Amino acid sequence: MRYIIVLGFIWSLVSCSSFNENRYRIEGSVVGGKGKTVYLLELSEGNQFIIIDSANIDSSSKFVLNQGAFTSYDFYRITISGKDLGLTIVPDEEPIQLKLNYATFPFQTEFLSGVNSKSIQRISDSTGYWYGKSLIYAKRTDSTTVDLADRERKNMKDYLSSFLVTHPHDLVGFYAFTQLFDFSLAEKEDLGTFEKFIASFSKQHPKHRYIAMLNQFIQPLKREVEGLRNDEKVTIGGKLPALSLKNPQDSLVSIEMVTGGFKVIDFWASWCEPCNKDFPRVKKAEEKFRSKGVDFIGISLDDSKENWTREIATKKMTWTQVSDLQRWNSSAVKTYGVRSLPTYVVIDSNSIVHGKTIDFNEVVRLLDSLTRKK
Repeated sequence: MRYIIVLGFIWSLVSCSSFNENRYRIEGSVVGGKGKTVYLLELSEGNQFIIIDSANIDSSSKFVLNQGAFTSYDFYRITISGKDLGLTIVPDEEPIQLKLNYATFPFQTEFLSGVNSKSIQRISDSTGYWYGKSLIYAKRTDSTTVDLADRERKNMKDYLSSFLVTHPHDLVGFYAFTQLFDFSLAEKEDLGTFEKFIASFSKQHPKHRYIAMLNQFIQPLKREVEGLRNDEKVTIGGKLPALSLKNPQDSLVSIEMVTGGFKVIDFWASWCEPCNKDFPRVKKAEEKFRSKGVDFIGISLDDSKENWTREIATKKMTWTQVSDLQRWNSSAVKTYGVRSLPTYVVIDSNSIVHGKTIDFNEVVRLLDSLTRKK
């Protein structure tokens, strides 16, 4: 199930927030668990799971973990011998009391106390249940099922988003935040909500490692929003904004000064698989239309000059190539509103835009038409 993967993701994160050590007491009963061992784990600075406490489940199916303290404001994990999965908990009110069933562990856990840990478990159960249903819906294409799936998707998104409001600066909100992205529920319209949560979380935990994680999550949405704003700068019939970037020899090249009756600007990167798949057609078209006065210009979103120049040499890209090696922070992304790779822009000698597309077939059709008129 997808939610098992989500738990694994949480445990791959490392925190370094300031936190006052808080002695814990975690107690509960485990139906069907008599004679087994309960473990409490934390993630070490070396990114390894380490056991910090353990307790045997006694003859009355009960256990108590109380031999240490929570040393950081982070996610912890409870596991039971014989089970690969773990139950997520966070430093919470004392004690944390649980009722577990070994057969269904860690799912369908009942928290008798530990309100924040309980909220995390509810989020995990809810997203797991919803995702399971969505896989079933995906096999059907009738309009009734599609509408139902859309409604339930929206309800799930609203449910998770509500935790960003009710838990604006704690790990429950953070956990809900990650689920919105892991299940592809986050959309560009939510960027303001996400930025508000990050600001609240950062104010409460100014040195927490998760702040960087949160900002990394929203980068694609920020690029999309910025791209929508910049779409107005690159419109059919409008003039392409001026831009200069360096070629592999570190000479500055002005895009609008590249010769050619028509020019095709190809946004690509060595790490972009769709670009690699398109490349044979790009090279063939460059060879075909070169004699018809069409020049190609490659703008790479690489961040490594070595990878960039090696790709140029390997694929024998003989046409103009430029980059500022800033990946998605490239000035080309901001100037031209690039939101995906590859992207192609066709302009004439006066830098008037005749086409902007992600489909190279459209580029070939447009060049056939433009060069025929010439």
